[in-house]
Amino acid sequence: HSMQQLRVNVLARRDDLVHLDTFDLYKAKARASFIKAAASELFTEEETIKSRMASEQWADGRKVFNFASGISLMLFYAFAMQCMSTLAIVRKETNSWRWPLIQLFGMTGIAYISSLIAFQLLQ
Repeated sequence: HSMQQLRVNVLARRDDLVHLDTFDLYKAKARASFIKAAASELFTEEETIKSRMASEQWADGRKVFNFASGISLMLFYAFAMQCMSTLAIVRKETNSWRWPLIQLFGMTGIAYISSLIAFQLLQ
């Protein structure tokens, strides 16, 4: 995967209707496509989707999508092992599960810790 991507999974609901999508947050066209598809599947206006996501809050009143959560998410995706085919190649080349598992858990740990620290500092 390229460092120029920030792929996310997003679930949008309205009553019993659900829209689940995966897209690259870096690409304006992908964001616009998500909003358009979600609005269509949830039978609502595109502006409603935008405003609802912008105003989404936790139970204590804090915004869900803020600067801290954005930076935290970007850091997690920057450090996490996202490419399973890389793990398969390392497994094949080393003829062992040792290095692929070190990569998987090590990079996931670094991703989690860095995003947690950033989120806590920026809150």
